[in-house]
Amino acid sequence: MTIRLLATAALTALLVPLAPAAAEPAAAPAAQAPAEPLFALILVPGPAWKPGKPFAEQGLRPHFDYWMALFREGRIASAGPVGSDSGLVLLRAADQAAADAILAADPAIAAGIFTGTVRRYAPPMVNPAVLPSGAPR
Repeated sequence: MTIRLLATAALTALLVPLAPAAAEPAAAPAAQAPAEPLFALILVPGPAWKPGKPFAEQGLRPHFDYWMALFREGRIASAGPVGSDSGLVLLRAADQAAADAILAADPAIAAGIFTGTVRRYAPPMVNPAVLPSGAPR
């Protein structure tokens, strides 16, 4: 429970500086038919990453806005930081090429702040009590 609370606090601390000052509440994601496969996108520091600087000082606002738009479209199942310099996105896309193109269009990838990989994600176990929005496909 303590780890989950700490993780939530860390994520909140990361995202609050990126949120617009007078932001509207985030709209609920559009309903996404579970027909598209799920992909895991793993983001790690790229050549433009500033070692020793927190996420909030890496110039990630365009990156945040890009992924938030995809979240609002209903394409993102989950996304957020992993540790102090990496990230993970669970994304629905038509196929590997589409998922690769979505990653390539991330402004932080284009700027070299992150590099990333995309892998198909088809978990054989999903706990609906932990992931109540439905099982990934």
